Amino acid sequence: MVKALTAPKPPQADPPSPADLPGLHRRVAESRIRLGRLTRSGGGGVALLVARLDLALSRINTLRVVRVFQLYLRRRGPLMAAGLAYRLFFAIAALLVVAFAALGIIIAGNEDLQTIAVDLLDQAVPGLIDKGEGHPGLVAPDTLFEATSGLGWTIVISAGVMVVTSLGWIGGMRQAMRGIFGLHPVAVIPLVLWAKDLVTLALLGVVMVVTTALGVIATNTLGAVLSFLDLGGATHGLTQAAGFAIMVLLDTFVVVVLLRSSSAITMPRSILLQGALIAGLGTSVLRFFSTQIVGLFGNSVVLLSVAVVVALFVWFYLLSQVYLLATAWCAVGAADAAAESARLQHAKAGSLRQRSRRGHRT
Repeated sequence: MVKALTAPKPPQADPPSPADLPGLHRRVAESRIRLGRLTRSGGGGVALLVARLDLALSRINTLRVVRVFQLYLRRRGPLMAAGLAYRLFFAIAALLVVAFAALGIIIAGNEDLQTIAVDLLDQAVPGLIDKGEGHPGLVAPDTLFEATSGLGWTIVISAGVMVVTSLGWIGGMRQAMRGIFGLHPVAVIPLVLWAKDLVTLALLGVVMVVTTALGVIATNTLGAVLSFLDLGGATHGLTQAAGFAIMVLLDTFVVVVLLRSSSAITMPRSILLQGALIAGLGTSVLRFFSTQIVGLFGNSVVLLSVAVVVALFVWFYLLSQVYLLATAWCAVGAADAAAESARLQHAKAGSLRQRSRRGHRT
């Protein structure tokens, strides 16, 4: 008995990358053609329903927001964000000691300025400062001001640890951002890369100092002006708005530095600014809900003594995810810009060939 031969099924093509917009549009066209064939052939039932769902999903996958989340998940964004949160925790712990030592030297004896500086630091990193009265934190400001008074070996060692851990965080952020873009690690001599990271770290430190100083100046100036105008009731709201604007500016600049300088990723300037602004607004909104986020873990009876540490880890994890989601937005935008540029060049080359053929005919 002769067995009937059946043609092998063609291998199923992998779905296009979320960064491949032309491929996603081709997928929509294929789904539309498949649905049209089923409709014309009189097919119905499950096959027709599946074809319609496939067309709807193909169209949804072309939306930029959906593509950003898909690219972020496909390139292991949550896993890289967890590693960045781990590195950032140890960098912040050493930075806390050095920062309070510097503040203790610069504004020693001025309790008003110390209070403003502590409030700004608490806004920047929620859950770090223990202010009491249902506001748990890692350490009390009075303890740090007393422990870091003057210069000593504690400050020197903390500064060294801060530099090493901060360089590790910058290196991890560079690898994560380039991983979201699908790029290989930077091919540079390690010593040169460390020197470049030191410059980036110094730049970020200067920016943090400047923004903190601006926050102190803005708070004092607004308070004095509103008191002079007899508008004391609006002081709290306006100072909160000024602090929010300063934090957005700081986070936006940090992402610009990390993407442009540290990660060495090239992209159109408009796309870079879009991603940086998304990160700035995202982290600022995250800080707005920081009390609920930190309080959810900080007041946990189950976690007890490690509750504040867990809350800080969760905060750093969410912060890292915002940064990497903004990077995914930039990656999708840069891929779209490159595809559009290639399409225009191809169209231009085609028009030039047509003109050349017309010239030969005449």
